[in-house]
Amino acid sequence: MLRMKNLISQLNEASEAYYNGESIMDDVQYDRLYNTLKELETTTGIIYANSPTQMVGAPVLDKLEKIQITEQPMLSLDKCHSAEEVSAFAGNHTMVAMLKCDGLSIRLIYKEGKLFSANTRGNGEVGVDITPHAAQFKNIPLQIPTERTVIIDGEAVIKWDDFAIINKNKEFKNPRNTASGTLNSLDVDVVAQRRLSFIAWDYIKGSIKTTMYGKL
Repeated sequence: MLRMKNLISQLNEASEAYYNGESIMDDVQYDRLYNTLKELETTTGIIYANSPTQMVGAPVLDKLEKIQITEQPMLSLDKCHSAEEVSAFAGNHTMVAMLKCDGLSIRLIYKEGKLFSANTRGNGEVGVDITPHAAQFKNIPLQIPTERTVIIDGEAVIKWDDFAIINKNKEFKNPRNTASGTLNSLDVDVVAQRRLSFIAWDYIKGSIKTTMYGKL
């Protein structure tokens, strides 16, 4: 997968430079890398949303549709303010710690290996359908090699290095607010322009692992 991500990064950088009138890769090299990427996608069964093999015009929506959240509610997280509170919560159990990303919680659902839907958390029971938006993220797979129904919860974020790129003119306040506004946009093409990423933090359905650590 790292090889695929590197190829995607190289090809997208070359395309961006080309359309800005500053070629950094000749056509022969581009075609060779493109064909290598396409072969890897066929072999692995994994296709990322920002792959140049998938670049099509993003839609402009009439409105954002609400969607009923299935399987289990998307609950908000409690806050604690000391190590003692964490220790009291853990008790005698083994805990898995992870970073809390400052973004928006979203859920991805895959059916028969293809991205079926994506939604925001909303009130935990009803969210907003952002499937077209998810297809424009930098790193969300549109296709994965499994026939199982897979449900993944995670965070929609704009990483700080990406935020620096899109905020050269200082038009945005911070990454979190920018990500939120982007996912509320009816112009889905804005998602790709603002370089959103997905950070997975919970495997809701479809894992063959039973522990939190294994699922991660």
